[in-house]
Amino acid sequence: MRKAIVGMMSFVLAAGLLAGCTGPGTGGGGQTQQPSDTTRPSDPPVQSSTPPPPVPGPTPSPVPSPTQKVGSRADYADKVTAQLTCQKDSRTIHASSGVYEAPQDCDDITIEGNDVVLLALNVGDISVKGNNNRIYVVSLGEISLKGNGNVVAWETGETRVYDNGTGNIATKI
Repeated sequence: MRKAIVGMMSFVLAAGLLAGCTGPGTGGGGQTQQPSDTTRPSDPPVQSSTPPPPVPGPTPSPVPSPTQKVGSRADYADKVTAQLTCQKDSRTIHASSGVYEAPQDCDDITIEGNDVVLLALNVGDISVKGNNNRIYVVSLGEISLKGNGNVVAWETGETRVYDNGTGNIATKI
């Protein structure tokens, strides 16, 4: 029986040594010794305190100014297809496409068409119900945008903007 126990202990000790464990009396106290290499596969990578150099890439193009995106009255001044007169100080444009000019002041202008360009002087209120219109005025009291993709630009004064559409631009230029 003693031979069986000694044989089994020898087997366990040999298996333990092969697995990296130390036996009694080797200074390890039966604990697993760490390898001399301080880097283990389970250690996280060492992080540097200095950031990596930037990756070269294309130089971004300059951001265009609002007047480059929006345009101005001068862009359409020589393309006017119809003159508007304000009847009883108000006017509605039902047409689709065309460049319209209102050479006198108007209280109210409504645009119900699409792809219309309007050049106006001083307007109290403009209502835009169509899509993809461009409106350029000198001064404007209030703008109501109900369509989509419209551009409204004014040159002087403060304007109240009510935008119930999508993709509209309303800006002072």
